[in-house]
Amino acid sequence: MALVMDPAGINTYDVGAFDAKTYFAELLRKVKDGVTINITKNGKRVAVLQGKTTIQNEAAMNAHQRIIARGEKLAMQHEGAASLTAADLRDLRNEGRKY
Repeated sequence: MALVMDPAGINTYDVGAFDAKTYFAELLRKVKDGVTINITKNGKRVAVLQGKTTIQNEAAMNAHQRIIARGEKLAMQHEGAASLTAADLRDLRNEGRKY
């Protein structure tokens, strides 16, 4: 099996579709250890094999980035967090809620 390290990440590898089929059990062990496998066909990426915790970590990082961006936006709108009252914070919390 030929694993080609992807320059985008240390724990990311490209594997051909034939090798992925042949060595699927071994690839699952690598995924369990935190490696992300990109499955390619004719040199083009067609699928990604990654662990559940990797997906959850990415979702958490995306949420964190959105929170940081929102905080920076609030700081610019309200000239710092010190000027925010409890009512302002409640309104901001409820802003994106449906119910």
